[in-house]
Amino acid sequence: MALAFTLSKTVKVLGMYGLLTKKIVDLQFSHNLRFLGKMVVAVGTMIIVMSGYQGWFTSQFELSSFFTKALLIGSCGSIGVLTFFIATIIFRVQEVHLVLQATWKYVRR
Repeated sequence: MALAFTLSKTVKVLGMYGLLTKKIVDLQFSHNLRFLGKMVVAVGTMIIVMSGYQGWFTSQFELSSFFTKALLIGSCGSIGVLTFFIATIIFRVQEVHLVLQATWKYVRR
């Protein structure tokens, strides 16, 4: 279900992008392509780290109880988000730096 949703949204975004290029000439295609490449690498890194962590976790703990399953889901998700965030910082994704700057300004106030 998640894959179908993702694919449908991807097709929709690509279609809208195609229609938008007819209206707006300068959409910075190369910039958008670099951004997409950075996101693909960040997501790939996140998947690899989460898969490795899940393999390690299941080798260390038995997944027979609700608690261990919930712990796996929560910790794996947290590690995935942290990995993605660090990867986007390393790849210098402009939007992430803008969010960090805005957050830092808010915290300093």
